Amino acid sequence: TYTINKEEYIGKFILDLGSSVTVFNSTKSIIANGHGDFEAIGGIGGKTTGQTIFINQFKLGKQSIYNFPIDISNDTEGALSSSEYDGLLGNDILDDFDLIIDLKKSKLYLRPNKKNNKHKKFFYKSFSFIDNSKIDKSWLVSYIYLNTDAYRRGLRLNDKITAINNISVEKLDRIEFYKSLKLDQELELTIIRANNLMKIKFILNKFLNAE
Repeated sequence: TYTINKEEYIGKFILDLGSSVTVFNSTKSIIANGHGDFEAIGGIGGKTTGQTIFINQFKLGKQSIYNFPIDISNDTEGALSSSEYDGLLGNDILDDFDLIIDLKKSKLYLRPNKKNNKHKKFFYKSFSFIDNSKIDKSWLVSYIYLNTDAYRRGLRLNDKITAINNISVEKLDRIEFYKSLKLDQELELTIIRANNLMKIKFILNKFLNAE
């Protein structure tokens, strides 16, 4: 079961150990207070869109996750377009537990671990990227929220980042850089789009709240 705006629903989800996020499919009609619109690389058409919302509680058997961000897909094709289930249960929730899967009995056992309900909400990081530095010396923007200063200032999906604050991405560790980002930090990205070189400066603003 899951609870949104004090309304409780019984849901059926596909366990997806290959997904980093939990996603409601496009056939699920959900009204929630506050959301973040996003675009991402993926889906049958090579691009997917949707919204991120906070659910009050996500209950799996006797275990619960509270105040958790979940995506709602707009995809009308593929796995997220089926009305047979509510969506995909991904590793963002499953990482809170030690998992035991009994294939013969078709049962999943969950045991809370040290990550359980200790989520950090980084809803100011605005975008994420794929490291393509070994191919074309860039980081490819693979996910971006539309209600951010980064998007308003011109950053777009599939932009190729070649430098950040005039430092080549080849000299940066992608994971360590992403971890180091802070609220209200100013960034200047040098990007390539359609063979054109440009610079975009923006602030990492908080664009989605759990309250």
